[in-house]
Amino acid sequence: MLYLAPMADAFTDDPFVAAAHAAVRRIQGGARAGELETTTLDFKEEAGRRASGVLQPSQPRSARAAQGLAEEASCLANTDGGVLVVGVDDKATGPDAFIGTDLDAEWLRDRIWALTEPSLAVEVQPAHHDGIRLLFVLVHRSYRLHRSAKEFKHRIGDSCVVMSAEDQRRAEEARTGYDWSAEPSVSVLADVSESAVEVARKFMRETGDPNRIALAARPTPEILRALGVLGGDGDRLTNAGRVLFVAGATTLVDFQRRTAPGTATVDRVEGVAPLLTAFETVKARIDANNHSRELQLPSGVRPRIRSIPDRAVREALVNALMHRDYRTYDPVIVEMTGTQLVVSSPGGFPAGITAENIISERSHPRNAALTAVFRSLRLAEQEGVGVDRMFRDMASLGLALPTFADTGGRVRCVLVGGEPNAAVLGLVSTLPDESQDDVDVILVLHALLDRASVTADGVSELLQKLPTEAADALHRGERFGLLQRTARSTRAREVFRLSDRARASLGRVLPYVTTSSEQAEEFVVRHLLVEESIRASDLKELLNVSSVQSSRILRDLREGDVLRFGSEQTKGRGVFHVRGTAFEDALCRHGLGCRQA
Repeated sequence: MLYLAPMADAFTDDPFVAAAHAAVRRIQGGARAGELETTTLDFKEEAGRRASGVLQPSQPRSARAAQGLAEEASCLANTDGGVLVVGVDDKATGPDAFIGTDLDAEWLRDRIWALTEPSLAVEVQPAHHDGIRLLFVLVHRSYRLHRSAKEFKHRIGDSCVVMSAEDQRRAEEARTGYDWSAEPSVSVLADVSESAVEVARKFMRETGDPNRIALAARPTPEILRALGVLGGDGDRLTNAGRVLFVAGATTLVDFQRRTAPGTATVDRVEGVAPLLTAFETVKARIDANNHSRELQLPSGVRPRIRSIPDRAVREALVNALMHRDYRTYDPVIVEMTGTQLVVSSPGGFPAGITAENIISERSHPRNAALTAVFRSLRLAEQEGVGVDRMFRDMASLGLALPTFADTGGRVRCVLVGGEPNAAVLGLVSTLPDESQDDVDVILVLHALLDRASVTADGVSELLQKLPTEAADALHRGERFGLLQRTARSTRAREVFRLSDRARASLGRVLPYVTTSSEQAEEFVVRHLLVEESIRASDLKELLNVSSVQSSRILRDLREGDVLRFGSEQTKGRGVFHVRGTAFEDALCRHGLGCRQA
Protein backbone atom coordinates (compact mmCIF):
# COMPACT_ATOMS: atom_id res chain seq x y z
CA MET A 1 0.00 0.00 0.00
CA LEU A 2 1.26 3.45 -0.91
CA TYR A 3 0.94 6.17 1.71
CA LEU A 4 1.70 9.70 0.60
CA ALA A 5 2.91 12.27 3.07
CA PRO A 6 0.71 15.39 3.20
CA MET A 7 1.47 17.56 0.19
CA ALA A 8 0.00 20.26 -2.01
CA ASP A 9 -2.93 19.28 -4.23
CA ALA A 10 -1.06 20.63 -7.24
CA PHE A 11 1.58 17.98 -6.62
CA THR A 12 -0.74 15.02 -6.12
CA ASP A 13 -2.90 16.05 -9.10
CA ASP A 14 0.05 16.42 -11.47
CA PRO A 15 -0.28 13.89 -14.36
CA PHE A 16 3.39 12.91 -14.08
CA VAL A 17 2.99 12.15 -10.38
CA ALA A 18 -0.22 10.19 -11.00
CA ALA A 19 1.55 8.11 -13.67
CA ALA A 20 4.43 7.46 -11.25
CA HIS A 21 2.01 6.20 -8.56
CA ALA A 22 0.38 3.89 -11.12
CA ALA A 23 3.81 2.51 -12.06
CA VAL A 24 4.67 1.91 -8.38
CA ARG A 25 1.48 -0.15 -8.06
CA ARG A 26 2.48 -2.20 -11.11
CA ILE A 27 5.90 -2.89 -9.60
CA GLN A 28 4.19 -4.15 -6.45
CA GLY A 29 2.20 -6.46 -8.71
CA GLY A 30 5.39 -8.02 -10.07
CA ALA A 31 6.53 -5.73 -12.90
CA ARG A 32 10.22 -4.89 -13.30
CA ALA A 33 10.82 -1.23 -12.45
CA GLY A 34 13.19 -0.60 -15.37
CA GLU A 35 10.61 -1.85 -17.88
CA LEU A 36 8.15 0.85 -16.73
CA GLU A 37 10.54 3.76 -17.26
CA THR A 38 9.59 6.25 -19.95
CA THR A 39 10.68 9.63 -21.25
CA THR A 40 8.99 11.22 -18.23
CA LEU A 41 9.49 8.58 -15.51
CA ASP A 42 12.76 7.32 -14.02
CA PHE A 43 13.32 5.03 -11.03
CA LYS A 44 16.57 5.65 -9.15
CA GLU A 45 18.48 4.29 -6.22
CA GLU A 46 20.96 6.60 -4.52
CA ALA A 47 24.33 6.74 -6.22
CA GLY A 48 27.07 5.47 -3.92
CA ARG A 49 24.88 3.18 -1.79
CA ARG A 50 26.36 -0.05 -3.09
CA ALA A 51 29.82 -1.28 -2.11
CA SER A 52 30.98 -4.46 -3.88
CA GLY A 53 27.35 -5.05 -4.83
CA VAL A 54 26.12 -4.85 -1.23
CA LEU A 55 23.50 -2.20 -0.41
CA GLN A 56 24.66 0.18 2.32
CA PRO A 57 22.43 2.18 4.71
CA SER A 58 21.00 5.39 3.31
CA GLN A 59 21.98 8.74 4.84
CA PRO A 60 19.92 11.98 5.06
CA ARG A 61 22.63 13.77 3.08
CA SER A 62 24.77 12.30 0.30
CA ALA A 63 26.78 14.54 -2.01
CA ARG A 64 27.15 11.78 -4.59
CA ALA A 65 23.43 11.01 -4.62
CA ALA A 66 22.55 14.71 -4.94
CA GLN A 67 24.93 15.14 -7.88
CA GLY A 68 23.47 12.16 -9.70
CA LEU A 69 19.88 13.27 -9.13
CA ALA A 70 20.70 16.84 -10.20
CA GLU A 71 21.96 15.47 -13.53
CA GLU A 72 18.84 13.34 -13.98
CA ALA A 73 16.55 16.25 -13.06
CA SER A 74 18.30 18.50 -15.61
CA CYS A 75 17.82 15.79 -18.21
CA LEU A 76 14.06 15.67 -17.56
CA ALA A 77 13.77 19.48 -17.55
CA ASN A 78 15.51 19.64 -20.94
CA THR A 79 12.97 17.23 -22.43
CA ASP A 80 9.34 17.17 -21.27
CA GLY A 81 9.66 17.16 -17.50
CA GLY A 82 8.63 14.17 -15.40
CA VAL A 83 9.23 12.39 -12.10
CA LEU A 84 12.24 10.76 -10.47
CA VAL A 85 11.19 8.10 -7.96
CA VAL A 86 14.10 7.69 -5.56
CA GLY A 87 14.55 4.52 -3.52
CA VAL A 88 13.77 1.95 -6.21
CA ASP A 89 16.05 -0.66 -7.74
CA ASP A 90 15.10 -0.54 -11.42
CA LYS A 91 16.47 -4.05 -12.05
CA ALA A 92 14.26 -5.72 -9.45
CA THR A 93 10.61 -6.75 -9.44
CA GLY A 94 7.84 -6.71 -6.85
CA PRO A 95 8.52 -5.69 -3.23
CA ASP A 96 12.25 -6.37 -3.68
CA ALA A 97 12.46 -3.28 -5.92
CA PHE A 98 11.63 -0.95 -3.01
CA ILE A 99 14.93 -0.36 -1.22
CA GLY A 100 13.93 3.03 0.22
CA THR A 101 15.83 6.24 0.90
CA ASP A 102 16.56 8.41 3.92
CA LEU A 103 17.57 11.47 1.86
CA ASP A 104 16.17 14.65 3.37
CA ALA A 105 13.59 16.08 0.96
CA GLU A 106 14.22 19.77 1.67
CA TRP A 107 17.99 19.32 1.57
CA LEU A 108 17.79 17.46 -1.76
CA ARG A 109 15.61 20.15 -3.32
CA ASP A 110 18.12 22.84 -2.28
CA ARG A 111 21.09 20.80 -3.53
CA ILE A 112 19.51 20.26 -6.96
CA TRP A 113 18.99 24.03 -7.16
CA ALA A 114 22.62 24.66 -6.22
CA LEU A 115 24.15 21.97 -8.45
CA THR A 116 22.40 22.97 -11.70
CA GLU A 117 23.20 25.76 -14.16
CA PRO A 118 21.04 27.76 -14.46
CA SER A 119 19.49 26.77 -11.13
CA LEU A 120 16.61 24.33 -11.49
CA ALA A 121 13.61 24.38 -9.13
CA VAL A 122 12.05 20.99 -8.42
CA GLU A 123 9.44 19.69 -5.98
CA VAL A 124 10.44 16.86 -3.65
CA GLN A 125 7.91 14.95 -1.57
CA PRO A 126 8.22 11.72 0.46
CA ALA A 127 5.90 8.74 0.13
CA HIS A 128 5.76 5.48 2.08
CA HIS A 129 5.19 2.13 0.40
CA ASP A 130 4.47 -0.65 2.90
CA GLY A 131 6.71 1.11 5.38
CA ILE A 132 9.45 1.85 2.82
CA ARG A 133 10.18 5.55 2.36
CA LEU A 134 10.51 6.82 -1.23
CA LEU A 135 11.05 10.31 -2.64
CA PHE A 136 9.09 11.70 -5.58
CA VAL A 137 11.03 14.45 -7.41
CA LEU A 138 8.72 16.38 -9.75
CA VAL A 139 10.53 18.20 -12.57
CA HIS A 140 8.75 20.60 -14.90
CA ARG A 141 9.80 21.23 -18.50
CA SER A 142 11.94 24.36 -18.31
CA TYR A 143 12.02 27.42 -20.54
CA ARG A 144 15.82 27.16 -20.50
CA LEU A 145 18.29 24.33 -20.88
CA HIS A 146 19.98 23.12 -17.68
CA ARG A 147 23.08 21.11 -16.88
CA SER A 148 24.67 19.75 -13.74
CA ALA A 149 27.93 18.55 -15.27
CA LYS A 150 29.86 19.84 -18.28
CA GLU A 151 27.33 18.71 -20.89
CA PHE A 152 23.65 19.33 -21.55
CA LYS A 153 21.58 16.16 -21.66
CA HIS A 154 18.03 15.16 -22.59
CA ARG A 155 16.00 11.97 -22.48
CA ILE A 156 15.61 9.73 -25.49
CA GLY A 157 13.14 7.01 -24.56
CA ASP A 158 14.14 5.89 -21.07
CA SER A 159 17.78 6.99 -21.31
CA CYS A 160 19.58 10.26 -20.59
CA VAL A 161 21.97 11.16 -23.43
CA VAL A 162 24.25 14.07 -24.31
CA MET A 163 22.66 16.77 -26.49
CA SER A 164 24.51 17.66 -29.67
CA ALA A 165 24.93 21.31 -30.65
CA GLU A 166 22.07 20.80 -33.12
CA ASP A 167 19.87 19.30 -30.37
CA GLN A 168 20.58 22.33 -28.19
CA ARG A 169 19.72 24.76 -30.99
CA ARG A 170 16.40 23.08 -31.70
CA ALA A 171 15.50 22.92 -28.03
CA GLU A 172 16.29 26.59 -27.48
CA GLU A 173 14.26 27.61 -30.53
CA ALA A 174 11.30 25.52 -29.40
CA ARG A 175 11.39 27.24 -26.01
CA THR A 176 11.54 30.76 -27.45
CA GLY A 177 8.80 30.14 -30.02
CA TYR A 178 11.12 30.81 -32.94
CA ASP A 179 9.55 29.90 -36.31
CA TRP A 180 11.98 29.66 -39.19
CA SER A 181 9.15 29.25 -41.71
CA ALA A 182 7.73 32.69 -40.79
CA GLU A 183 11.04 34.52 -41.41
CA PRO A 184 11.54 36.54 -44.63
CA SER A 185 13.29 34.65 -47.44
CA VAL A 186 15.42 35.82 -50.35
CA SER A 187 12.61 35.01 -52.82
CA VAL A 188 10.13 37.53 -54.19
CA LEU A 189 6.76 37.34 -55.90
CA ALA A 190 8.33 37.09 -59.35
CA ASP A 191 10.01 33.80 -58.32
CA VAL A 192 6.71 32.05 -57.64
CA SER A 193 5.91 28.98 -59.75
CA GLU A 194 2.42 29.31 -61.24
CA SER A 195 2.19 25.53 -61.50
CA ALA A 196 2.57 25.31 -57.71
CA VAL A 197 -0.12 27.95 -57.30
CA GLU A 198 -2.39 25.88 -59.55
CA VAL A 199 -1.88 22.93 -57.23
CA ALA A 200 -2.94 25.14 -54.32
CA ARG A 201 -6.01 26.27 -56.28
CA LYS A 202 -6.94 22.62 -56.89
CA PHE A 203 -6.66 21.76 -53.19
CA MET A 204 -8.82 24.78 -52.30
CA ARG A 205 -11.54 23.71 -54.69
CA GLU A 206 -11.46 20.15 -53.35
CA THR A 207 -12.24 21.39 -49.82
CA GLY A 208 -15.82 22.17 -50.86
CA ASP A 209 -15.62 25.32 -48.70
CA PRO A 210 -17.30 28.24 -50.59
CA ASN A 211 -14.79 30.75 -49.21
CA ARG A 212 -11.80 28.66 -50.32
CA ILE A 213 -13.38 27.97 -53.70
CA ALA A 214 -13.84 31.72 -54.16
CA LEU A 215 -10.23 32.37 -53.09
CA ALA A 216 -8.98 29.83 -55.65
CA ALA A 217 -10.31 32.10 -58.42
CA ARG A 218 -8.43 35.17 -57.18
CA PRO A 219 -5.07 36.41 -58.55
CA THR A 220 -1.88 34.80 -57.28
CA PRO A 221 -0.81 37.70 -54.98
CA GLU A 222 -4.16 37.59 -53.19
CA ILE A 223 -3.92 33.82 -52.69
CA LEU A 224 -0.40 34.06 -51.28
CA ARG A 225 -1.36 36.94 -49.02
CA ALA A 226 -4.41 35.04 -47.74
CA LEU A 227 -2.19 32.04 -47.01
CA GLY A 228 0.15 34.28 -45.02
CA VAL A 229 3.28 33.60 -47.08
CA LEU A 230 3.70 37.05 -48.64
CA GLY A 231 5.56 39.50 -46.41
CA GLY A 232 4.33 42.85 -45.21
CA ASP A 233 6.17 44.70 -47.99
CA GLY A 234 3.90 42.97 -50.48
CA ASP A 235 6.68 41.38 -52.52
CA ARG A 236 8.99 39.23 -50.39
CA LEU A 237 7.98 35.67 -49.53
CA THR A 238 8.41 34.06 -46.15
CA ASN A 239 10.52 30.91 -45.91
CA ALA A 240 7.27 28.94 -45.92
CA GLY A 241 6.24 30.67 -49.15
CA ARG A 242 9.62 29.97 -50.73
CA VAL A 243 9.52 26.26 -49.85
CA LEU A 244 5.91 25.86 -51.01
CA PHE A 245 5.83 27.94 -54.18
CA VAL A 246 9.34 28.57 -55.55
CA ALA A 247 10.97 26.11 -57.97
CA GLY A 248 14.48 24.89 -57.35
CA ALA A 249 16.84 21.94 -57.61
CA THR A 250 16.60 20.84 -53.96
CA THR A 251 15.15 17.34 -53.48
CA LEU A 252 12.46 17.69 -50.82
CA VAL A 253 10.89 14.24 -51.07
CA ASP A 254 12.64 11.06 -52.25
CA PHE A 255 10.10 8.34 -53.13
CA GLN A 256 11.45 4.80 -53.51
CA ARG A 257 9.48 1.64 -54.24
CA ARG A 258 10.93 -1.84 -53.82
CA THR A 259 9.52 -5.32 -54.28
CA ALA A 260 11.26 -6.55 -51.11
CA PRO A 261 13.43 -5.02 -48.38
CA GLY A 262 17.03 -4.51 -49.53
CA THR A 263 16.29 -4.97 -53.25
CA ALA A 264 16.91 -2.35 -55.93
CA THR A 265 14.23 0.28 -56.45
CA VAL A 266 11.70 -0.45 -59.20
CA ASP A 267 10.29 3.06 -59.09
CA ARG A 268 11.86 6.28 -57.85
CA VAL A 269 10.76 9.91 -57.86
CA GLU A 270 12.85 12.73 -56.46
CA GLY A 271 10.36 15.49 -55.77
CA VAL A 272 12.12 18.84 -56.02
CA ALA A 273 10.89 22.27 -54.92
CA PRO A 274 8.28 23.71 -54.88
CA LEU A 275 6.92 21.60 -52.04
CA LEU A 276 3.26 21.55 -53.11
CA THR A 277 4.20 20.13 -56.51
CA ALA A 278 6.50 17.55 -54.92
CA PHE A 279 3.78 16.53 -52.46
CA GLU A 280 1.18 16.06 -55.20
CA THR A 281 3.59 14.01 -57.33
CA VAL A 282 4.70 11.68 -54.56
CA LYS A 283 1.19 11.22 -53.15
CA ALA A 284 -0.04 10.24 -56.63
CA ARG A 285 2.78 7.70 -56.95
CA ILE A 286 1.90 6.17 -53.57
CA ASP A 287 -1.79 5.98 -54.55
CA ALA A 288 -0.90 4.20 -57.79
CA ASN A 289 0.77 1.42 -55.82
CA ASN A 290 -1.55 1.36 -52.80
CA HIS A 291 -4.06 -1.08 -54.22
CA SER A 292 -7.67 -1.39 -53.08
CA ARG A 293 -10.20 -4.18 -52.86
CA GLU A 294 -13.93 -4.41 -52.25
CA LEU A 295 -15.18 -5.82 -48.95
CA GLN A 296 -18.61 -7.27 -48.20
CA LEU A 297 -19.88 -6.06 -44.81
CA PRO A 298 -22.77 -7.64 -42.86
CA SER A 299 -24.82 -4.50 -43.50
CA GLY A 300 -24.64 -5.14 -47.25
CA VAL A 301 -22.33 -2.18 -47.84
CA ARG A 302 -19.41 -2.97 -50.16
CA PRO A 303 -16.68 -0.37 -49.49
CA ARG A 304 -13.43 -0.24 -51.44
CA ILE A 305 -10.53 -0.31 -48.99
CA ARG A 306 -6.88 0.42 -49.77
CA SER A 307 -4.11 -1.80 -48.42
CA ILE A 308 -2.96 1.16 -46.33
CA PRO A 309 -5.80 3.55 -45.37
CA ASP A 310 -5.57 6.69 -47.50
CA ARG A 311 -5.96 9.07 -44.58
CA ALA A 312 -3.13 7.36 -42.73
CA VAL A 313 -0.88 7.68 -45.79
CA ARG A 314 -1.69 11.36 -46.21
CA GLU A 315 -1.18 12.09 -42.53
CA ALA A 316 2.22 10.34 -42.47
CA LEU A 317 3.42 12.27 -45.51
CA VAL A 318 1.99 15.65 -44.50
CA ASN A 319 3.34 15.35 -40.94
CA ALA A 320 6.82 14.68 -42.31
CA LEU A 321 6.67 17.71 -44.61
CA MET A 322 5.20 20.07 -42.00
CA HIS A 323 7.46 19.19 -39.08
CA ARG A 324 10.80 18.48 -40.75
CA ASP A 325 13.80 20.79 -40.35
CA TYR A 326 14.22 22.71 -43.62
CA ARG A 327 17.63 24.03 -42.66
CA THR A 328 19.13 20.67 -43.49
CA TYR A 329 19.35 19.54 -47.10
CA ASP A 330 18.37 15.94 -46.33
CA PRO A 331 15.09 15.01 -48.03
CA VAL A 332 12.04 13.32 -46.59
CA ILE A 333 12.49 9.68 -47.62
CA VAL A 334 9.38 7.70 -48.52
CA GLU A 335 9.94 3.97 -48.98
CA MET A 336 7.16 1.69 -50.21
CA THR A 337 7.76 -2.05 -50.06
CA GLY A 338 4.71 -4.13 -50.88
CA THR A 339 2.06 -3.00 -48.41
CA GLN A 340 4.52 -1.30 -46.04
CA LEU A 341 5.13 2.46 -46.10
CA VAL A 342 8.04 4.05 -44.23
CA VAL A 343 8.31 7.85 -44.05
CA SER A 344 11.51 9.27 -42.57
CA SER A 345 12.03 13.00 -42.05
CA PRO A 346 15.00 15.05 -40.76
CA GLY A 347 14.81 17.08 -37.58
CA GLY A 348 13.57 14.79 -34.82
CA PHE A 349 10.23 15.13 -33.03
CA PRO A 350 8.81 18.65 -32.52
CA ALA A 351 9.10 20.09 -29.02
CA GLY A 352 7.02 18.20 -26.48
CA ILE A 353 6.30 15.23 -28.76
CA THR A 354 7.68 11.73 -28.20
CA ALA A 355 6.77 8.25 -29.40
CA GLU A 356 5.13 7.75 -26.01
CA ASN A 357 2.72 10.71 -26.26
CA ILE A 358 2.25 11.20 -30.01
CA ILE A 359 -1.42 10.12 -29.84
CA SER A 360 -2.49 12.11 -26.80
CA GLU A 361 -0.31 15.22 -27.00
CA ARG A 362 -1.54 18.09 -29.12
CA SER A 363 0.78 18.86 -32.02
CA HIS A 364 3.41 21.58 -31.51
CA PRO A 365 4.52 22.47 -35.05
CA ARG A 366 8.18 23.25 -35.64
CA ASN A 367 7.18 25.31 -38.71
CA ALA A 368 4.00 27.07 -37.59
CA ALA A 369 3.62 29.29 -40.68
CA LEU A 370 4.13 26.35 -43.04
CA THR A 371 1.73 24.19 -41.03
CA ALA A 372 -0.92 26.93 -41.25
CA VAL A 373 -0.83 26.70 -45.05
CA PHE A 374 -1.26 22.93 -45.04
CA ARG A 375 -4.21 23.29 -42.69
CA SER A 376 -5.73 26.09 -44.76
CA LEU A 377 -5.58 23.84 -47.82
CA ARG A 378 -7.16 21.06 -45.71
CA LEU A 379 -4.18 18.81 -46.28
CA ALA A 380 -3.72 18.58 -42.50
CA GLU A 381 -6.20 18.45 -39.66
CA GLN A 382 -7.09 21.85 -38.20
CA GLU A 383 -7.27 20.52 -34.63
CA GLY A 384 -3.86 18.86 -34.68
CA VAL A 385 -5.43 15.43 -34.14
CA GLY A 386 -4.44 13.78 -37.42
CA VAL A 387 -2.16 11.23 -35.77
CA ASP A 388 -5.10 10.08 -33.60
CA ARG A 389 -7.06 9.36 -36.73
CA MET A 390 -4.13 7.56 -38.32
CA PHE A 391 -4.19 5.12 -35.40
CA ARG A 392 -7.96 4.80 -35.53
CA ASP A 393 -8.05 4.10 -39.28
CA MET A 394 -5.39 1.37 -39.04
CA ALA A 395 -7.04 -0.25 -35.99
CA SER A 396 -10.53 -0.13 -37.56
CA LEU A 397 -9.27 -2.39 -40.34
CA GLY A 398 -7.60 -4.83 -37.97
CA LEU A 399 -4.14 -3.73 -39.17
CA ALA A 400 -1.01 -3.16 -37.10
CA LEU A 401 -0.84 0.21 -35.37
CA PRO A 402 1.52 2.88 -36.74
CA THR A 403 4.94 3.01 -35.11
CA PHE A 404 7.09 6.11 -34.57
CA ALA A 405 10.72 6.46 -33.53
CA ASP A 406 13.33 9.20 -33.40
CA THR A 407 16.50 7.61 -34.76
CA GLY A 408 19.61 9.68 -35.31
CA GLY A 409 17.68 12.93 -35.55
CA ARG A 410 15.16 11.56 -38.07
CA VAL A 411 11.54 10.73 -37.27
CA ARG A 412 10.59 7.36 -38.74
CA CYS A 413 6.91 6.48 -39.22
CA VAL A 414 6.02 2.94 -40.29
CA LEU A 415 2.61 1.88 -41.64
CA VAL A 416 2.13 -1.85 -42.26
CA GLY A 417 -0.93 -2.40 -44.41
CA GLY A 418 -2.26 -5.58 -45.93
CA GLU A 419 -5.50 -7.50 -46.19
CA PRO A 420 -8.21 -5.57 -44.31
CA ASN A 421 -10.00 -7.63 -41.68
CA ALA A 422 -13.62 -7.65 -42.82
CA ALA A 423 -14.85 -8.97 -39.45
CA VAL A 424 -13.23 -6.10 -37.52
CA LEU A 425 -14.43 -3.47 -40.00
CA GLY A 426 -17.90 -5.03 -39.97
CA LEU A 427 -18.07 -4.85 -36.16
CA VAL A 428 -16.89 -1.23 -36.14
CA SER A 429 -19.51 -0.31 -38.77
CA THR A 430 -22.31 -1.56 -36.48
CA LEU A 431 -21.24 0.64 -33.54
CA PRO A 432 -22.88 4.02 -32.92
CA ASP A 433 -21.39 6.80 -35.06
CA GLU A 434 -19.82 8.53 -32.06
CA SER A 435 -17.94 5.36 -31.10
CA GLN A 436 -16.60 4.84 -34.62
CA ASP A 437 -14.83 8.20 -34.24
CA ASP A 438 -13.68 7.43 -30.69
CA VAL A 439 -9.95 6.71 -31.00
CA ASP A 440 -9.68 5.36 -27.45
CA VAL A 441 -12.53 2.87 -27.88
CA ILE A 442 -11.17 1.62 -31.22
CA LEU A 443 -7.72 1.15 -29.67
CA VAL A 444 -9.29 -0.86 -26.82
CA LEU A 445 -10.95 -3.05 -29.45
CA HIS A 446 -7.55 -3.47 -31.10
CA ALA A 447 -6.04 -4.61 -27.77
CA LEU A 448 -8.83 -7.14 -27.24
CA LEU A 449 -8.13 -8.81 -30.57
CA ASP A 450 -5.13 -10.43 -28.83
CA ARG A 451 -6.03 -10.19 -25.13
CA ALA A 452 -9.09 -11.73 -23.55
CA SER A 453 -9.54 -8.95 -20.99
CA VAL A 454 -8.19 -5.52 -20.12
CA THR A 455 -8.09 -3.09 -17.21
CA ALA A 456 -7.64 0.67 -17.15
CA ASP A 457 -4.05 0.29 -15.94
CA GLY A 458 -3.41 -2.27 -18.66
CA VAL A 459 -4.49 -0.05 -21.57
CA SER A 460 -3.38 3.36 -20.28
CA GLU A 461 0.02 3.02 -21.99
CA LEU A 462 -1.61 2.04 -25.30
CA LEU A 463 -4.00 5.01 -25.13
CA GLN A 464 -1.15 7.25 -23.87
CA LYS A 465 -3.44 8.52 -21.15
CA LEU A 466 -3.79 8.30 -17.38
CA PRO A 467 -5.59 5.25 -15.91
CA THR A 468 -8.57 7.44 -14.96
CA GLU A 469 -8.94 8.51 -18.62
CA ALA A 470 -8.49 4.91 -19.76
CA ALA A 471 -11.24 3.84 -17.33
CA ASP A 472 -13.59 6.38 -18.90
CA ALA A 473 -12.82 4.92 -22.34
CA LEU A 474 -13.70 1.44 -21.07
CA HIS A 475 -16.98 2.72 -19.69
CA ARG A 476 -17.78 4.31 -23.06
CA GLY A 477 -17.03 1.01 -24.78
CA GLU A 478 -19.45 -0.71 -22.41
CA ARG A 479 -22.09 1.91 -23.11
CA PHE A 480 -21.65 1.40 -26.87
CA GLY A 481 -22.22 -2.35 -26.48
CA LEU A 482 -18.65 -3.26 -27.44
CA LEU A 483 -17.46 -4.30 -23.96
CA GLN A 484 -18.81 -6.00 -20.87
CA ARG A 485 -17.36 -6.60 -17.42
CA THR A 486 -15.99 -10.01 -16.54
CA ALA A 487 -17.29 -12.08 -13.65
CA ARG A 488 -14.16 -11.21 -11.62
CA SER A 489 -14.61 -7.48 -12.13
CA THR A 490 -15.10 -5.53 -8.92
CA ARG A 491 -15.85 -1.93 -8.15
CA ALA A 492 -12.28 -1.45 -6.98
CA ARG A 493 -10.77 -3.19 -10.00
CA GLU A 494 -12.87 -3.27 -13.15
CA VAL A 495 -11.97 -5.88 -15.76
CA PHE A 496 -13.53 -5.74 -19.24
CA ARG A 497 -13.79 -8.12 -22.18
CA LEU A 498 -15.50 -7.96 -25.55
CA SER A 499 -19.26 -8.29 -25.28
CA ASP A 500 -20.92 -11.52 -26.35
CA ARG A 501 -22.30 -9.71 -29.42
CA ALA A 502 -18.83 -8.46 -30.37
CA ARG A 503 -17.31 -11.91 -29.91
CA ALA A 504 -19.99 -13.49 -32.07
CA SER A 505 -19.36 -10.86 -34.76
CA LEU A 506 -15.59 -11.47 -34.77
CA GLY A 507 -15.81 -15.26 -34.63
CA ARG A 508 -12.50 -16.96 -35.45
CA VAL A 509 -10.63 -13.65 -35.58
CA LEU A 510 -10.03 -13.95 -31.82
CA PRO A 511 -7.05 -16.28 -31.32
CA TYR A 512 -7.76 -16.88 -27.64
CA VAL A 513 -11.25 -18.31 -28.24
CA THR A 514 -9.71 -21.72 -28.85
CA THR A 515 -9.01 -25.13 -27.37
CA SER A 516 -5.42 -25.19 -28.69
CA SER A 517 -3.09 -26.16 -25.82
CA GLU A 518 -0.36 -23.75 -26.91
CA GLN A 519 -2.72 -20.78 -27.25
CA ALA A 520 -4.50 -21.65 -24.01
CA GLU A 521 -1.15 -21.74 -22.19
CA GLU A 522 -0.20 -18.31 -23.56
CA PHE A 523 -3.54 -16.92 -22.40
CA VAL A 524 -3.06 -18.32 -18.88
CA VAL A 525 0.50 -16.95 -18.70
CA ARG A 526 -0.62 -13.50 -19.84
CA HIS A 527 -3.49 -13.61 -17.35
CA LEU A 528 -1.15 -14.34 -14.44
CA LEU A 529 1.08 -11.42 -15.37
CA VAL A 530 -1.66 -9.09 -14.17
CA GLU A 531 -3.75 -11.32 -11.87
CA GLU A 532 -2.64 -13.28 -8.80
CA SER A 533 -4.64 -16.41 -9.62
CA ILE A 534 -6.81 -18.08 -12.22
CA ARG A 535 -9.95 -20.21 -11.88
CA ALA A 536 -11.72 -22.61 -14.19
CA SER A 537 -14.58 -20.11 -14.41
CA ASP A 538 -12.12 -17.52 -15.80
CA LEU A 539 -11.18 -19.88 -18.62
CA LYS A 540 -14.83 -20.68 -19.38
CA GLU A 541 -15.77 -17.01 -19.64
CA LEU A 542 -12.71 -15.60 -21.38
CA LEU A 543 -11.80 -18.50 -23.70
CA ASN A 544 -15.39 -19.56 -24.36
CA VAL A 545 -14.68 -23.21 -23.49
CA SER A 546 -16.67 -25.83 -21.63
CA SER A 547 -16.15 -26.92 -18.01
CA VAL A 548 -14.50 -30.13 -19.20
CA GLN A 549 -12.12 -28.20 -21.49
CA SER A 550 -11.21 -25.65 -18.81
CA SER A 551 -10.42 -28.45 -16.35
CA ARG A 552 -8.26 -30.20 -18.95
CA ILE A 553 -6.31 -27.03 -19.71
CA LEU A 554 -5.60 -26.39 -16.03
CA ARG A 555 -4.66 -30.02 -15.42
CA ASP A 556 -2.18 -30.04 -18.33
CA LEU A 557 -0.55 -26.82 -17.13
CA ARG A 558 -0.40 -28.15 -13.59
CA GLU A 559 1.29 -31.33 -14.78
CA GLY A 560 3.84 -29.19 -16.64
CA ASP A 561 4.47 -27.17 -13.44
CA VAL A 562 3.37 -23.96 -15.16
CA LEU A 563 0.61 -23.82 -12.53
CA ARG A 564 0.07 -25.15 -9.04
CA PHE A 565 -2.91 -25.18 -6.72
CA GLY A 566 -3.14 -21.93 -4.80
CA SER A 567 -6.10 -23.06 -2.72
CA GLU A 568 -6.09 -25.70 0.01
CA GLN A 569 -8.94 -27.55 -1.65
CA THR A 570 -8.33 -29.24 -5.00
CA LYS A 571 -11.96 -29.82 -5.99
CA GLY A 572 -15.02 -27.61 -6.13
CA ARG A 573 -15.82 -23.99 -6.83
CA GLY A 574 -13.23 -22.58 -4.45
CA VAL A 575 -10.27 -24.03 -6.36
CA PHE A 576 -7.82 -21.59 -7.90
CA HIS A 577 -4.34 -21.84 -9.41
CA VAL A 578 -1.22 -19.66 -9.13
CA ARG A 579 2.19 -19.57 -10.82
CA GLY A 580 4.13 -22.84 -10.74
CA THR A 581 7.87 -23.50 -10.82
CA ALA A 582 7.93 -23.60 -14.64
CA PHE A 583 5.98 -20.35 -15.06
CA GLU A 584 9.12 -18.36 -16.00
CA ASP A 585 9.94 -20.95 -18.68
CA ALA A 586 6.45 -20.52 -20.15
CA LEU A 587 6.96 -16.75 -20.18
CA CYS A 588 10.11 -17.20 -22.22
CA ARG A 589 8.45 -19.78 -24.49
CA HIS A 590 5.78 -17.26 -25.52
CA GLY A 591 8.16 -14.31 -25.91
CA LEU A 592 6.84 -12.52 -22.83
CA GLY A 593 10.21 -12.06 -21.11
CA CYS A 594 13.05 -14.42 -20.30
CA ARG A 595 14.95 -14.48 -17.05
CA GLN A 596 18.49 -13.30 -17.67
CA ALA A 597 21.25 -15.74 -16.87
